[in-house]
Formats: sequence, structure tokens, C-alpha cells
Amino acid sequence: MKDGLVVYGPPGTGKSTFLVRQIREYLDSGLDPKRIGVVSFTRAAARELTKRTGSMWDTKNVGTLHSFAFRLIECSREQVVDRAKLVEFSRLVKVEVTGSDAYDDTRKGVGDQYLFTYGLHRATLAESWIDTFMQHKSAGTFHEFMYFVEAYREWKRENGYVDFEDMIQLAYEAEIPKLDVLIIDEAQDLSPSQWRLINKWTATIPMMVLALDDDQTLFRFNGADPTGGPRFEREHGSRRIILDKSYRVPSVIHTLADRLIHRVSDRVDKEYTPARDGGEVRQYGSWSMLPTPEPTDDVLILYRNHDLRKQAEEWLQDHAVPYTTENGRPGPLQGRTAKAIRAWSDAQSSYRATGSVILSDHQWRTLQFAAWPAVATAIRNRDVERFIGNGWDKVVRMPLHESRFFQRMQVKYGTPIPGTKIRLSTIHGAKGWEADRVILFDSMSGATVQGYAQDPDSEVRCFYVGVTRTRNILDIVIGEDSFGVMG
Repeated sequence: MKDGLVVYGPPGTGKSTFLVRQIREYLDSGLDPKRIGVVSFTRAAARELTKRTGSMWDTKNVGTLHSFAFRLIECSREQVVDRAKLVEFSRLVKVEVTGSDAYDDTRKGVGDQYLFTYGLHRATLAESWIDTFMQHKSAGTFHEFMYFVEAYREWKRENGYVDFEDMIQLAYEAEIPKLDVLIIDEAQDLSPSQWRLINKWTATIPMMVLALDDDQTLFRFNGADPTGGPRFEREHGSRRIILDKSYRVPSVIHTLADRLIHRVSDRVDKEYTPARDGGEVRQYGSWSMLPTPEPTDDVLILYRNHDLRKQAEEWLQDHAVPYTTENGRPGPLQGRTAKAIRAWSDAQSSYRATGSVILSDHQWRTLQFAAWPAVATAIRNRDVERFIGNGWDKVVRMPLHESRFFQRMQVKYGTPIPGTKIRLSTIHGAKGWEADRVILFDSMSGATVQGYAQDPDSEVRCFYVGVTRTRNILDIVIGEDSFGVMG
């Protein structure tokens, strides 16, 4: 590597804009887009960066690090371990595997926890299996865990399967991508095995640009190494740039966030100025005390784990406030019930306009599966004229609490499915987002409390990300197991 640049972007300081500007400079200097690689934490994020440059790109050089590895090892989609394959393996090994994600505590089986520990051991390049197991033990025994690991390895070998960590480790042995420049965004969430791969690529890639913020490392539990950026600087003599002006965070929020992040023991100190004076922090002892938002308000409601979501939903539903969820299971306005209500509304509209019910095949199927038994047969036969005057609540079957929620919205807004700008998300799922008002649930689940005792810095970083999503108002709801955002 002839030149390296490590860019630190505190919240709202325009890290993506900086990268787009940097890429344009390379293009203006005459570099072929086919010789520039762009890596981000999601493929959509990487493509958005290149889209903003206004140039034509070779999509094989734009994506996640895993997608790069996938191509380098010449893997096929049929070889990749997915949820269906894991369920098949679960039946063979007789240990429950659901394929749920690493931070969804609601649906994990023992096998999911074993897989997580196995992946973490490899991602962190750990040496001792017993040390990894004891440090992250949440279920089962070490003997059963090692039986599971050996069975999983053999199952992959026999079937020619590869999982995500296999891709990274196999890519380390493969040919280095033929690039002149490699841009890596969100580098703070790279694991040691991924850092090892990047360091190998410096042998032949002349220029590397790493963009990160160690303060916003969210996937430490999954092996992310927040110290990788400073270490890369030291080992390769890379230049450092710190973006020092936030275009999102107002001064009051900035002060709180700065006080919070200084709890972290090992970090790169980054001075940056707020977007403007002002902002507001409000603290509440319960959800019932919160000012109720309107559907047109730009509101982001954040919680540490999926299993803390219920309290936010109960508060919103009690006040007939429509909302959508950005991760985890779909909210009421996004699920099958809402689709059936919309389909029935379309059926009634078409009947009023034409005297017949005009729906797509998909809408007919949606209605059939969601309808009350008395109506389902007529829907299956597409003979619903005698029911067409019935309201959606007489046609669509749903739990009582859900029906009450839709009924309340019908009364309040004149429709059971109003539009809304109110979103719910885990803090992990909200990285890169912002809103005029953020409601942050200051609470931790049992597993997170244990994690905090072992690695407090990771929880500080997580809540720091939550605090800095707001452009104006931060409402903090104090839960039973409070993290203590306010200090």
C-alpha cells in the first residue's frame, strides 16, 4: 500500500459525504471505476455511496466484505448456509437451531447460541475453545458444544457448504482483488479476521480509505474490534482525518453525548462541534408520562433489545398512534392483518365503482387466509357480494387487542391504517438514521445486564448511538434495569 487514510466521523459529521467527495476526486483524476472497490456494512449502503458519485460502477466491486469474499472464492448461492439449511442440520444433530439473528433473544435455540459462540471464536481468531465458551456461555455444556461444533464442521464438509466466516477465512487464502483504491465504510465493526484480510490486501492495493467511528461500534458482541482503526494507522503509517462539525446533533444533545462517551476507557478522542445551539432532553419515569406524538411527527423510538419493544407498542396502541417497525417482527400496520384490511377496502371501492369485486390473485389469497371462517369459503370462491357491505372488522380475523387498535385508529383518523412517520427499532438497527424526536428506552434485558458487567464500554457505545440519532428532542424513558444514560 502506497497511501492510507483513516477518516473518523462522529455522529452527523457527514462521513458519507466525505467519502463520496473522495471517490469523485479519484474518478476526476482518471481512475477507472472498475479499479475502485467500495465496501460497507450493507450492500445497500455501499451502492448508495457509489450512486451519489453519478458514475457507472461495476457492481462486483461494490458491496459488503462478505460479498467480495463470496466472489473471490468463487462460491455459489447454493453453497451458502442459510436458515433452511440450519433447520435441516438441527434435525440431524438433534439440537435446536432456529437461524435467528445474534441479537434477537426472543427465538433462540441452544443450537443458535452454539453457532454464535462458534462464529465468534473464529471471527476473533481465538485460540482456546474452552475460554471462548466460558466467556460467552449462555446455555448447554462445553462437551455438548464441542460435539455440536464437530458435527457442524463435518456437515459443511460433506455438503460443500460455507458460512459467512468461512467466506472471510477462505478469501484470506484467495487472490487479492485487482484494485487501485479500496474504500471501506463502517470499519469500526470489522472483526479481527476481517482486519486480517484487509491487512493482507494492503500488499497489492495502492490506496485504502477507511471510514469509521470507534465510538459507534455496535457489534462488539459479534466480534467487532473498535481498536482496529488506530492499529491500522500505526502499522501502515496512514494519515488521520477527524471530521469536526456535526450537521445533526444540537448543543444540548452534544453535551450529553460527550459526557456519555467519555465513560469508554479506550477510544480515539474526537473533538467536534454541534450543528447548532439548542436541542432538548426530557426524562420520564414511565411511558404513560410521555407526550403522545402525531402520525406526521418525525419520531424514532429506540430500545436496546427486541424483547423491550412490547412496552413501547402498548403505549402507542393505548393512544391509537400508528407506527411501523424497522426490524424484528412486522408491526400491526405492516403485517397480514393490515394487508387484508387494505384488500377488503379495495374490494369495497371496486364494487362501488363497477358493481363487481376486482382484486389481484394475491389480494384474494390474503383475504382468504385472514378472514373469519364464515367468510373464508365465499372468498375462496370469489363470491363475496353478499358480504360487501360488512366492515373490515366483520371480515378480517385478528386478536382482540389488535382489533381494538385498528378500531381506535378508525375513530381517531377516519381510517384503520393511517400513514405515519413514527418508527420503532433496536438501537443496533438504527445506525445511520436520524429523526426530529428520538424516544430512547433506557433499559436493559437480563442478558444485556450480564453483558454490561463483562464489557461496559460496548453498552456505552450502544446508548451513545441512540442518543445521537436526534436532530432536536431526546425523550428518555427510564426502565427497571436502567443503563443510566443521564449519568
